[in-house]
Amino acid sequence: MGKVLLAYLPPETLNEKLASMKLRRITSATITSKTLIEKQLLKFRTLGYAWEMNEGEAGVGCVAAPVFGPGSQAIAAVSVTGTTPHQINTQRIPRLAKIVVKYAELMSSRLGGKL
Repeated sequence: MGKVLLAYLPPETLNEKLASMKLRRITSATITSKTLIEKQLLKFRTLGYAWEMNEGEAGVGCVAAPVFGPGSQAIAAVSVTGTTPHQINTQRIPRLAKIVVKYAELMSSRLGGKL
């Protein structure tokens, strides 16, 4: 959920956040390069959802979508979390993304927000 919220920050705010972040390796899959994080966040913003697998905890993955409030600002996120590779894997990400995006859009519309 953190990555999807970062992806939708205004560019100046994102740059400030990334400049102050200390990227520590938690698992062997944790991304510790700010350049790679920036590329990934741009991709996530384009797709409208984000994911991670085994980065924060080995054996756990997540797919998330932003919830927008008034003013089209991402104020929250909806996610599904599960075990890797059984529940969350590269083949299932697109299908899971459709689900979280659908519910994030429903929540956003109730809050008066949209992208």
